[in-house]
This record gives sequence, C-alpha cells and structure tokens, in this order.
Amino acid sequence: MAHSANIQESIMINVPKEKLWETTALQFSRIGDWSSGVVRSKGNGTSQLGAACMERLCEPSYRGFTKTIERIVDY
Repeated sequence: MAHSANIQESIMINVPKEKLWETTALQFSRIGDWSSGVVRSKGNGTSQLGAACMERLCEPSYRGFTKTIERIVDY
C-alpha cells in the first residue's frame, strides 16, 4: 500500500528571488547538489508547468530514511 504525506513549511532565505527560483524550481532535480540531506537526486518526467521536471527521486543521506519521490503539483 502506498503512503503519502502533505508537508508544508516556511523559511526565510536571504538571496535574490531570481537565484532562489533558479535553484529551487529550474534546478529542482538537482537537490543532491546543494542539500546536505540528499546524497543523490534524479529528475523524472517532463513538467507541463515550466519546471525542470515533473518529479524527483531523492536518496537521503540520513540513516533510517528511504528514497523519496517528490512531485511538483503547482508551479
């Protein structure tokens, strides 16, 4: 049986909005390049919303966590 979760969080990041948008949206599949919590990441699918991909597979660096698929649902 598949499980899903809806997680929402807000943080303040002190960078120009264009740089933040490029990193989080246009490079969505590359979270493994800049997040210490992700060892590897890979994008899947073509986004109809303008993002780099439809979803990403993340391999976490923390023990006890399994691979996660994150999907963009709004852009």
